[in-house]
Amino acid sequence: MAGRGRYRFLDRITCWSSSWRAAAGYVLWIRAIKHGMPWEEALRREFGATPASLADALVRWHLVND
Repeated sequence: MAGRGRYRFLDRITCWSSSWRAAAGYVLWIRAIKHGMPWEEALRREFGATPASLADALVRWHLVND
């Protein structure tokens, strides 16, 4: 599927329970936010994603899976 790698972080966020590595990233993301890091910065650090790319991926995922 073209562009699949571009949305790999979305898989890590939405399916984190199926992958220990992604679950760890999710936990680190939440902890960073709780410790005062802006969620956008934490998203970039833990998943390599921007808010715009996350929104785009979520829309695409819901168009296919909703």
